[in-house]
Amino acid sequence: MRREAALLGAAALVVFAMPADAARLTGWYGVFEGGGTYIHDVEVATYIPPGLPVASTMAAEYGVAGIAGLGYAYNNGWRVELEGGYRHNNLESLVTGGVATAMTGDLSQYTAMVNFMYDFPSSGPVTFSIGAGVGADWGRLDTPSLGTPILSDNVSLAFQGIAGLSFRMASWLDLVLNYRFLYVTGFEFDEPLVAPAVFHVDTDSISQHLVTVGLRFGSHQE
Repeated sequence: MRREAALLGAAALVVFAMPADAARLTGWYGVFEGGGTYIHDVEVATYIPPGLPVASTMAAEYGVAGIAGLGYAYNNGWRVELEGGYRHNNLESLVTGGVATAMTGDLSQYTAMVNFMYDFPSSGPVTFSIGAGVGADWGRLDTPSLGTPILSDNVSLAFQGIAGLSFRMASWLDLVLNYRFLYVTGFEFDEPLVAPAVFHVDTDSISQHLVTVGLRFGSHQE
């Protein structure tokens, strides 16, 4: 009995000591993710020319986000992908001259990014990845809380850094967990008033964090 138990224990040690399947994602793949987003406080300037800008700090609540991507994975660990994203945050407060007031409305963002990713070699089902992306962020500001109601769109240059983990669930399916840091160079929102007056809301750069979980569909090869 002891000998059988010893043999079983030795067999178990051999099994756990054996390297796992080191299959790597290769070829075309698609990914769908959802999660939450946080925006750092944003410096804004509001004005109607020729008036002087009024400087304020705008804060937003935690929001929701969705990501969809299509990419190609090379057999050397590098991946290139096209990514579309949606982020939505309700506005929370505005601080002007040290006085805080509540805000209503929201900031929505639609991103189109090109990402360059690298998957580190792994002997098991879990793979760590890092990467970066560049693209465009189309923002929409909708709020009555800036002195003059505004509903305006603007497009700005955007950059992002990405770090993530993937867990291979099947030869064609991964569970992915990703963190993104998105940097937007700033928006210029305009609301036409009685001609020729225009209400301007200009933002400084916007920094935000995004954590998502999702599924990636693609084949793995040795």
